Amino acid sequence: MGRNNKKSEKNDEVKHKRRKQGKENTDISRGVNIANKAVKKEKVKREKSKIENEKKKDNKEKRKILKYIIILFLVLVLLLLLKYRHVLGITFSRETTEKDSIVIETTMTDSKIYPYQNEILVYSKGNMLTYSRYGKNTWQYSFDETFIPTISTKGKYIQVLNKDNGYMYVFNNKYESARKKINGTIKLGSINSRGDSAIHYSKEGAKSNIGVYDKRGNEKYAITLSTDNIANVYLSDNSKYLMFYEVDTEGISVNSVLKVIDLKNNNKVETILEVKNDVIYNVVLKNSKVYALTSNKVYICNIDKKNKREYDISDKNILNISINSLGISYINKNIASEKYALNILTNMYKVVGQSELDDNVKELIYSNGLAYLINNKDIKVYNMWGMYIKKFTADNIITKAVIFNDGKNIAVNYSNKIVVIGI
Repeated sequence: MGRNNKKSEKNDEVKHKRRKQGKENTDISRGVNIANKAVKKEKVKREKSKIENEKKKDNKEKRKILKYIIILFLVLVLLLLLKYRHVLGITFSRETTEKDSIVIETTMTDSKIYPYQNEILVYSKGNMLTYSRYGKNTWQYSFDETFIPTISTKGKYIQVLNKDNGYMYVFNNKYESARKKINGTIKLGSINSRGDSAIHYSKEGAKSNIGVYDKRGNEKYAITLSTDNIANVYLSDNSKYLMFYEVDTEGISVNSVLKVIDLKNNNKVETILEVKNDVIYNVVLKNSKVYALTSNKVYICNIDKKNKREYDISDKNILNISINSLGISYINKNIASEKYALNILTNMYKVVGQSELDDNVKELIYSNGLAYLINNKDIKVYNMWGMYIKKFTADNIITKAVIFNDGKNIAVNYSNKIVVIGI
C-alpha cells in the first residue's frame, strides 16, 4: 500500500514536471514567436522606412530635376523674349531722338552703309569699316585703290565688285578669302549664305555670261546666255538654283521674264514667271520659293513644285509696298474716306495687322516681321500685327536708313555721322 502511494506520488511528480516543462516550452515557444514577430515587425518597419526614405529621396531628386527644368524653361523664355521682343512690341522706349541714340562721328562725307550680321558696314574712298550697334569700330580694310564699289552682304560674307578693273573680292568673317579677276566687264553680282557668288558679266563675242564662284574665288559654273537684258541675278542659299530676270521692251510695252537655272541638273533653264505689260521690280529668293513684286501683282513661285500663287494689288490704291519671305506690307489710301492705312499680310495673303496712318511715307521697308515707315525726319516702326512700337525723330533729313541686327537696330547715314537707333 505504501509502495503504491509512493509510486503514485512519483508519477504525479513526473506529470507535474512534464506539465511544468510543457508550460515552459510553450512559454519559450510563445516568447520565440513574440520575438520573431517583433523582429519581423522591426524588419518590416525598417523596410518600410527604407522604402519611404527612397521615395523621399526619389521625390527630392524629381523636385530638383523639375526645378532645373523650370529654371531652364524660364531662361529660354527670357532669351526668346530678348531676341524677339521687338517683333512682339516690347521696346525700351517708345520715342527716341538723336540725343538718345548712338552717334558715330565720321569725316567720310561720301560713305555708304550696309547691314552686316549684327553690325553695319561702311565704305568710303577705298576703305571698308564695320561698327557695332554700340558705335565701336570693330574692323577696317583698305583697298589698293579708290573706286565706287557694288557691295552685297549675306550672313558672314561680304562681296565687293570693282567694275572699273573687273575684280571681285569676297570676305569671310572679315578675312579676305578671294580676290578674283573676272574675264570680262562686270555688270551685276550677288552672294549667298555659303559664300558662293553669282556674277553677270559681258565679254567680246559673248555679251551675257553668268559665272558662279565659291568663297575662295574658284569657278564652279560658267553659263552663256542669249539675252543681254538681265536686270538682276540671285543664287539660292544651297547653291542649287541660279535665278535671273530679263526686262524686254517691245515698242511701248515692257515684259518681264523670271528664269531659273538648275545648277545640279545640267544647268537646265526654266521660265518660272512671265509678266506681260508689267515690270518685276523686287524679287526675294528663299530656298526654293521666289517672291516677286510687280506694279499689279505679288507672286509666290515654288521652283520645286513648279506652281505659283498670285495676289492682285491693282485695285488696292497702293502708295508704298514691300515684300519679304514672311509676307507683304503696303500702305494704301481709301478714296472714299481719304485715310491712309498700313496693311501687313502673311505670304498666304492673309491680313494679320492693320493700322491707320496720318499720311503716306517716303519709304516702307518690311523686314524681320517689322514694318519701318521712313519719312523725311522720322522713322516709325510697327510689328507684324500692326501695333505701333517705336518712333525715332531725326535732327536732319533722312536720306538712307539701313536695318540690321535681325531688325533690332536701324542705322541712319548723314554726311558727317551715322546714327544707330535701338528698337
